Amino acid sequence: MLNWPRNDDARIYLNPDGSRRRLTGASTSANDADNPYFTVNRNPQTDRTNRFIGNATLNFAAYKWLNFSYTLGTDFYQERVRSVRAVGTSLVNNQDGGIAETTNANRILNSNFLATLNHQFSENFSGTLTLGNTVEQLRNEKTDVIGLIFQNPNFISINNTVNRNALTSNVQRRLVGNFAQLSMVFWDQLFVELSGRYDISSTLPRPDKNKIYGKGFGYGSIGAGYEFTRTLGLEQNPILNYGKIRGSIAEVGKDTGPYRVESPLAANTYIGGGFRNGFFGSNSLLIPERSRSYELGVELRFLQNRLGLDANVYRTRTTDQLIAPRVSQATGFILQYINGGTVENKGIEISLNGSPVKTNNFTWDVLANFYRNENRTVELPSVLTVVNQSDAFIIDFAQGGAYPGKPITGIGASDWQRAPDGRVLISPTTGYPLVDANFTYQGDRAPDFTTQLTNTFTYKALQFTFLLDFRKGGKVVNGNDWYATRTSGLSERTLDRYKEVVFDGVIATPNADGSTTYTQNTRPVELTQGYYQNTLGTVGSAFIEDVSWTRLRYATLSYNIPAATFGQSFIKGLELSVTGRNLLLLTNYTGADPETSAAGAGVRGGGSNGFDFGSVPATRGVDMGVRVTF
Repeated sequence: MLNWPRNDDARIYLNPDGSRRRLTGASTSANDADNPYFTVNRNPQTDRTNRFIGNATLNFAAYKWLNFSYTLGTDFYQERVRSVRAVGTSLVNNQDGGIAETTNANRILNSNFLATLNHQFSENFSGTLTLGNTVEQLRNEKTDVIGLIFQNPNFISINNTVNRNALTSNVQRRLVGNFAQLSMVFWDQLFVELSGRYDISSTLPRPDKNKIYGKGFGYGSIGAGYEFTRTLGLEQNPILNYGKIRGSIAEVGKDTGPYRVESPLAANTYIGGGFRNGFFGSNSLLIPERSRSYELGVELRFLQNRLGLDANVYRTRTTDQLIAPRVSQATGFILQYINGGTVENKGIEISLNGSPVKTNNFTWDVLANFYRNENRTVELPSVLTVVNQSDAFIIDFAQGGAYPGKPITGIGASDWQRAPDGRVLISPTTGYPLVDANFTYQGDRAPDFTTQLTNTFTYKALQFTFLLDFRKGGKVVNGNDWYATRTSGLSERTLDRYKEVVFDGVIATPNADGSTTYTQNTRPVELTQGYYQNTLGTVGSAFIEDVSWTRLRYATLSYNIPAATFGQSFIKGLELSVTGRNLLLLTNYTGADPETSAAGAGVRGGGSNGFDFGSVPATRGVDMGVRVTF
């Protein structure tokens, strides 16, 4: 719709003979954009998923102090995705129709064996030892089929196409882990926990080519907690009746994805046929990524549990990160996984809960959470000055990128040329601002902090709950505004088109001694279409906004009909509820919804959050439920 003229009724997308109505009449140019209604009705994209999740557990109590447990679980789904391109579409190479279908079969198998030993060594000392083995296996089989040129324009089927191509890919990953955990309790006041784990992954280099599995790696943790109020005898204290301090040090290892050690071959559809290298280059030197965390927390309860506080501070340092920077395509690859870079996260989490009002018939409960995290790219691999994220490169002049000393969720973008004091440089010959096409760090997409506030009001059998979500700060790239400014001219920025203005900035004049004099610009210029397309439209920083919001995430009203209502019936309880989601958004963002992730939530690293380009705003919906207890 951003491309469609405002003076045309887009709902009329067909001609009387059933063909696609074009803006340019009888033109068959591929540049004549598809009508959005034509796309919805004739170029549908569907996604159907059948999924089964299940597990079975066997427990055996061999002795009072020894218990065995085995769990076998699976998560299996088959996904079928279909994309149709109707006859008459403007999509390149699809004007005579086409269809693409993907069948994706994914199976995750989990096997977990546990042996648990408990012993009360004395009245003041007890311990629990857990020994375990886990096996995780992933199998994925995907088949892509594409067919072009419909023989019958009104019959949508891969069998109705003239030219067809198919591609099948298989992925398998296996992880075997052995672990132990020792928990000890002293005087019911001091709690100590030690854990260790050793994993072997099929995705890491094998030390011996004759072995099935790759390199093994170990990691573990130690934690302790002290309930000091029990020592001080404060359990019945009317002010502070519970207090506990805790701390832990933990290290976690992580493997990479399949087929990163040796690149698989792929069918070559270019000149010569045969096979070619895969998308990712080989690297037989990969080692596990490691994260070490330090945490310190306190839990307090006051007024006989009417008020509770839980606070935690942490610091995490990740080394030998598994990243995939772009490499020269002369190598035969696009990306290559390497170990490199160090990232540090530190922050604070505070949870406050309480019951301000509590009577026989009415209760008001409050839960508040505060979260603040700071992340920083401590160092990058020596050959890199920035690690850009391909999945966050969705507009031409801004991209997600990790810069040394800056957050991993940073933004790199083009900017105005600036004087040493930050003022914009103006061209002395044209009077327009000068553009710096080089991408530089332009801010962090992560928020300064977030807060969630949940209120629950209960009156007899009636309950009302709502959650407010607050976010302060964080950058968002308004790609829709950039597109409407540079391409279609529909942005509100272009309302001043052809108006005469004097840009606020300075003109740089070189001096004979090598210094530079900066003078205020006074030259008037016209805001032409060329300015919006070729100057403003090429400055990514101009479309970056600092965003905050307040959201009403959900509100739920429920009524619990007491069991006595049903007498001796087999029904023991009945609850009726209605929930509204995404009911309210208050924000300073000029776009639709600042909570956006242009490439989806599955992008690793800094993700694609904070990039708004063609994103669909969050859905507002209402759920109604009935819960019956028998």
